[in-house]
Amino acid sequence: MSRTDVPQWVTQSFVRSVSAVGATASREEIERICCHLIELWSSPGRSFHNTTHLFDLLGHIDTLAAEAHNVDVVRLAAWGHGLVFSTDGQAIYTRNGGEDRGASAALIRKYLLELGVPEDTVEEIRQLIVHMRKHPLPTPESGIYEPADMNLLVLTDAHLGALANQPQKYKTYMEKVREEYAHVPHTQYLQARLEVVTRLLGRRRIYTTPLAAQWEEAARQNLQLEQQRLLAELEKDAPASAVVEENTGDLAAAPESTVSDAEAAAPSQTVHLGSSLETASDDFEPGSPSRPLTPEEAKQARRDNIARATLEKIERAKEAKDRERARLDAFPSGLVE
Repeated sequence: MSRTDVPQWVTQSFVRSVSAVGATASREEIERICCHLIELWSSPGRSFHNTTHLFDLLGHIDTLAAEAHNVDVVRLAAWGHGLVFSTDGQAIYTRNGGEDRGASAALIRKYLLELGVPEDTVEEIRQLIVHMRKHPLPTPESGIYEPADMNLLVLTDAHLGALANQPQKYKTYMEKVREEYAHVPHTQYLQARLEVVTRLLGRRRIYTTPLAAQWEEAARQNLQLEQQRLLAELEKDAPASAVVEENTGDLAAAPESTVSDAEAAAPSQTVHLGSSLETASDDFEPGSPSRPLTPEEAKQARRDNIARATLEKIERAKEAKDRERARLDAFPSGLVE
């Protein structure tokens, strides 16, 4: 994206935020760094995680600004969170694919220090980025979040804001993410994406901050429709109707229960989609303590369990096929017809 293509508000917002957190550099120098960051966000291979994603994220942060302890720190973390991005082969099998938070945090730290931002503030921004998949809990005594934790919750809620887009825009989001992982085999991608969608739907609430609650219903509707589509495509690729029917019957007769967010062990060839949009948190389910599910929640829980059972059946079939191939390979070629 060239300098002339950048909306004026974007550069102005960056200059204001950098100045607000104590930068000593001139406006010209701040604008120069801004342009360089936009170049990084515009690098090849970014079909979704590009400047459009960044600008949308900044807009979502503006919506939640009143919830943040220091919204300029949150905005600068947004600018830095996806500077380094890759969907190369090895990365996506080792949980390092997509937005590389560690490398991105180190890079934005370098640029902010060059602009004269105080080191403790830069470290706060770096910590926000590397902890985007960690969700804090309120203090037990007061039930209130720490100020730094509120900044993190605003950043993560804003980042998930894309899940609540209008259906057509959500469809475009799904297509663009698939483009970024075009080299991943179809079934593997479906499995990885289904796991992410199912984990998000299994959370008591997708969003934590009060202002983000307005996005909850739309996000769930989008995710439920995507889950249904993914299941249908997986069944078409590797029929799992028997598992679906079996689990539907078992679950229909089962009492209401709460939904857990336990992480299944990942096989070595499992694809891990990057960014918190594509990866649900490993260790947190926002919301109140466990309670009986409503009828609608119980229905969704059944869908989630069917999705998990489908993924498990496909994985078992793959493992059985691999074992059989290894067994046959152990025989001399002339002994196997």
